[in-house]
Amino acid sequence: MSDFASARILVTGAASGIGAATANLLAGRGAQLVLMDRDSGSLADHVRAQQIVGDVADPVLWTGADLKGLTHAVVN
Repeated sequence: MSDFASARILVTGAASGIGAATANLLAGRGAQLVLMDRDSGSLADHVRAQQIVGDVADPVLWTGADLKGLTHAVVN
């Protein structure tokens, strides 16, 4: 299994389904997460991660997002 202790990873669609499962797996392997989703309620379940609430299709969301230091991204 890979160790992600030094990784900062963006996961979109992280509030549920495959995105949430991916976020949980990566968090369990030590990754620092930046989670993005439109569902702020379910996204709040991931308290140890930076959270960005919004639609990935919205260009304004990307201009305001702090994505410095990302090493990986999972787009769901």
